[in-house]
Amino acid sequence: MEIFTDYNERYHTNYSLTTAKEFKDNLSKRFARKGQFKYLKEEDKIDLLIVVDQMLTGFDSKWINTLYLDKVIQNELVIQAFSRTNRIADSDKPFGVIKYYRKPHTMKQNIDKAIKLYA
Repeated sequence: MEIFTDYNERYHTNYSLTTAKEFKDNLSKRFARKGQFKYLKEEDKIDLLIVVDQMLTGFDSKWINTLYLDKVIQNELVIQAFSRTNRIADSDKPFGVIKYYRKPHTMKQNIDKAIKLYA
């Protein structure tokens, strides 16, 4: 698959479909700049990650500052998604940004409901 080929070439790894779990772990740590990836050179950092139904829960990185949503979410998923951006990295990132595109009126209602329910 193309994602493995690109990642392997860029980061000198050897992942494949059979090692997808290890690939995701490596990718998550690199993106979050944790563990052996804490001090990366600029060219070895990942600054943009596009996902579908992955990494919404159980993933934490203080480097994520903007979340773009192209789906309608509600309830606890709103809180979990928004929590991905609220980790303060430094004075350059005092808060996160959420941009949603699909059904903005519905998303506004879902956000209001989730905040009322969970805050």
